[in-house]
Amino acid sequence: MKMSLQRAILLVMCTCILPGTAGAAEAHRSWVNAGAQTETTRTASLDQDPQGGSGFCGLDQKYNVIGFNQNSNDLTTSLKARLDQIAGDIGDRKCYAQVVGYSSHEGGLASNALFAVERAQNALRYLEARGVSFARVSATGAGATDQFGPPASNRRVVIVVTP
Repeated sequence: MKMSLQRAILLVMCTCILPGTAGAAEAHRSWVNAGAQTETTRTASLDQDPQGGSGFCGLDQKYNVIGFNQNSNDLTTSLKARLDQIAGDIGDRKCYAQVVGYSSHEGGLASNALFAVERAQNALRYLEARGVSFARVSATGAGATDQFGPPASNRRVVIVVTP
């Protein structure tokens, strides 16, 4: 990742745990606390088969969903197409996921924080509507950033899927 998890934590404006995702806060906290560890170490500490034999995840992937319009959290046709690709990759696997929304620095601090959270929530809802069912999931907003380049590149959702 280009940005340390510790810095990402400082940018988090709001954490929203969606209904039916008991334990997601604990998974988020363990992910955050493991920031100094390697990706392999973090995923190795997670339950590799949370459903007891069905739907093993076997996926360790980071997805970028880029293309939100300025001052909008709406899913455009191209964003939906990208989310459809991600839903196809995940399929019926039961994975852990962290969905983080971002915004550009255009606009006010509060509205950017809200757009970031709503983008993450909308992306997660869309995936769930397409049949993706996570073992645990959290949807958070990291607010405004410039870490991905020009403003349009910062209006995104990053989805990290782990076993």
